[in-house]
Amino acid sequence: MRGVYFNFIFVMFLIVISGCISTNDDLTTNIGGVDLQILEGTPPRAEIYEGQAFNVNLKLINNMPRAVDDISICVYDTPSESIGGIPGKDCKNINLLAAQDYDGKITPEVSELILFPEAGSYVYSGIHNGIKVTNIFTELIYSTQSKSIIYPVCFKRGPEVQTDFQCDLKESFSGRSIESDIAPIIVQRVEKTIVPLGQGSNQIVLDIFLSRDVNGEVVSDFYDGRSLVDVRVTAGNSGSYFECAPAVQSGLIEFKGTSKKITCINQMNLEDNAYQDSIIIDLLYKYKVVQPIKNIQLKEGII
Repeated sequence: MRGVYFNFIFVMFLIVISGCISTNDDLTTNIGGVDLQILEGTPPRAEIYEGQAFNVNLKLINNMPRAVDDISICVYDTPSESIGGIPGKDCKNINLLAAQDYDGKITPEVSELILFPEAGSYVYSGIHNGIKVTNIFTELIYSTQSKSIIYPVCFKRGPEVQTDFQCDLKESFSGRSIESDIAPIIVQRVEKTIVPLGQGSNQIVLDIFLSRDVNGEVVSDFYDGRSLVDVRVTAGNSGSYFECAPAVQSGLIEFKGTSKKITCINQMNLEDNAYQDSIIIDLLYKYKVVQPIKNIQLKEGII
C-alpha cells in the first residue's frame, strides 16, 4: 500500500514538473558573443501558403560585458523574387549595450524586438510555378573583443629561486584557471615556459590553444577577406606585450578551422626573483553567423 502511495506521489510530481517545462518554440543560438533569438512562428516553421503574410521577428542577446556598436543583421530566402517572399537581402544596423557584470555573474543584454520587414509583411505568390520549398536565413555579422585572464601566473628568474608559494618554470592552465568572456572563440589551454637567459633576463613562452564554436566563422574586411583575429597578449602588472606567431602581420593570425595553436614570446627583465602576476589575452575579430530555417513547404492557394 505504501508503495502505491509513493508511486502516486511520484506521478503527480512528474505532472507538476512537466507543466513547468517551457513550450516556447523560439530558435535561439548558443554561440556566445552576440546570439540570435528568432521568435516562434516568425517565420512559420513548417509551411507558408500562397498569399499568407509572414514576418521574421527576432531579438539579439549580447553576452559580452562590452557594448557592440556595429551589428549587421539581415534576412533573405532562396526562391526567386518572381514569386515574392523576401526581396533581396533585407538588412538593419543595430547597436547593443554591454551585458551587466555583477560580482562575476553576467546578465546578458537583450535587444528590443527587431522586425523584418520594418512595416507590413512578406508574401509569396505564384507558387504554382513549381517552387515548393523555401529556406529562410538570418545573417548576423558583428565585431567583438573577448578577454581571458589567467591568475596567478608564476614569474621567476631561474630554477634555483626558492619561494613560499607554488612557482614553477613550466605551468599549464585550463578550465576554471582561465577566466574568459562568453564568446565564439575561447582560450582553451595555455602552456607557460620560462627560459632563463642570464643577467636577469628571461624568455617567457606561451603556447596558447584557441577553440572556436562550430557555428559561424571569422570574417575580415582586409587581406582579401581572410579569417583574421587580432591577438594581444600582455603580462598584467608590467603591461609588456608578447609577439605571437604564426601571424599574417604583427598581431594578426588566421583562424579558419575550429582550433588553433599560437606561440607568444616575450623577453623580460623580471621585476623580482619571483612573483605572481596575470596573463591577459585579448582577441579582436569580426564574426559571422548564418542561422537557417530550412525546408518550409510552400502551399498553393490562400489559407
